[in-house]
Amino acid sequence: MNKQIIYIAIYRVLECLEKEEPNEELSGFLDEANPYVFTDRKSANLAIYSEYEEWIDKRGKELAEEDSYEVAKSFIAEKTSFEDRFAKIDKEEWEDLIHIIKSEEPQLV
Repeated sequence: MNKQIIYIAIYRVLECLEKEEPNEELSGFLDEANPYVFTDRKSANLAIYSEYEEWIDKRGKELAEEDSYEVAKSFIAEKTSFEDRFAKIDKEEWEDLIHIIKSEEPQLV
């Protein structure tokens, strides 16, 4: 799975959940993590994407063996304080979102 697709999906899940239940901390994070500011689909604040990319790269082969939902859950749990919010979506919703992103961002597939 492409790590940028996972990143965009994480962002979109948290963005959707923040709209349902506004939260100042999450809103600030989303402003910085926004992958739609620049065409490279990384974050508005490159430090956030760099931290994500470093975390992914350390996982190496594990990433290929795990499904993207579990990777995303692990990242959220280890690197953010939004694990409880992310838990509100299930694997099926996640997979639907991944398919949508792949169709929207064919250059990343």
